[in-house]
Amino acid sequence: IPAQAETGSPQSGLSRLCLESEKACAYYYGDGKLAFITNWDSLSVGERFDRIDLSKGNALIPAQNDRKKYGYINTKGRWVIQPQFNWAANFANGLAAVQTERSSTSNYYAYINTQGQIVIPTGQYRNLNDFADNGLAAVRVIGKDNVAFIDKQGNIVKFTENGTDAKVFGNNGLVPLEAKDKNCREKLWGYADTSGNFVIPPQFANAEAFASNGLAVAQPFDTKNCGKDIYARSSIKGYIDSRGQWVIPPQYEEAFAFLDNGLAAVKYNDKWGMIDRQGNWVLAPTITNGASRNIEVFSTNGLLTGYIG
Repeated sequence: IPAQAETGSPQSGLSRLCLESEKACAYYYGDGKLAFITNWDSLSVGERFDRIDLSKGNALIPAQNDRKKYGYINTKGRWVIQPQFNWAANFANGLAAVQTERSSTSNYYAYINTQGQIVIPTGQYRNLNDFADNGLAAVRVIGKDNVAFIDKQGNIVKFTENGTDAKVFGNNGLVPLEAKDKNCREKLWGYADTSGNFVIPPQFANAEAFASNGLAVAQPFDTKNCGKDIYARSSIKGYIDSRGQWVIPPQYEEAFAFLDNGLAAVKYNDKWGMIDRQGNWVLAPTITNGASRNIEVFSTNGLLTGYIG
């Protein structure tokens, strides 16, 4: 299929095709049927719309209008939650993080439900992450340095003792948690359980959530020499298992989480390809692309779409 436009594709159900000559973007279902068409300038769908699961047919997609306000559209392109936010994230387990206010000194975030109602108000938390299947989200408490885990009512379930930053809980119930390493005095990433206890001690320069296949993207750090080793100090990435052991050794300039189709997008020698769980090339690294946000999307039908510049 010749490269002729900017495209994007989610894990389930919706793909995007933008034709510069027509100044319009068309969105298609996984079976190729047209979902809706938008004017290039009048509506901008969020960059991470590829993470939205459309299989239930009632997905809400964060989108920005021509006044730079965010709301949510459905898969037919109609506004379900009117544009009113300065920023909006994808819905996860019924709630989404939004930015309600912005000033020169502060940003205010809240969680809303699928009706657009604020259920966890502003002024309490920052660095909001998605709610996971376990009903918890990792956040930073305003006025505090440490990470807390909250439930869908906004109650603090666990206040971590030394977590300084966090990401979303993974499929195995572990959350990437940043903490200061006592030996190197560096902020490193490990994985903690819902009690805030580290199951995998902080040892990585960066770490992402575990995927459904039990692997997570991680970036190594030279803890023995406190970052002096050039190899371990580089930005290369690989995949670890739930014990923190390397399953696919660090070798990629960029790497994304495995999707449900068992494949992951990786960048090797400045070219993109696709690997399986064993690290074997399913699609050899042949695609040159500077727009990583577009190349990351793999759909469950096995097709890769991206911006070919």
